[in-house]
Amino acid sequence: MIVALVAVIAANHSATAQELSEKNIPDIVNASQNNEIRFDRDYRGRGITANGILSGVQEVMFLHGQFAISVSTSFGDIDCYTSDKKILDAAVDWNAGQAVVVSGIIRDTLLGDIQLQPGCGVVAR
Repeated sequence: MIVALVAVIAANHSATAQELSEKNIPDIVNASQNNEIRFDRDYRGRGITANGILSGVQEVMFLHGQFAISVSTSFGDIDCYTSDKKILDAAVDWNAGQAVVVSGIIRDTLLGDIQLQPGCGVVAR
């Protein structure tokens, strides 16, 4: 099931080069904080798939039905914002500390966390 969801997510994204992983998070955040031109060239709009641990699921303030799913990895954190019913139906049974896979297109960083574009996905491992 994980492989199928990741394949579907990847098919919906047009990453121009090799997809990134959690190991790239420090470089992505560093570029975003220190050289936005490099971040735009090298990372914004690229796909990333990362194995991590669920930190939490919170409704986004002022956006009823939109949820932030936060995933921690040993290299940094990634936030997936979604209103996808299938993902949210699965997330009802998840608990912080659960192993998950997050996949999506890099939009930006915020306070050192990678922010993914809408349409990202998270599945339990």
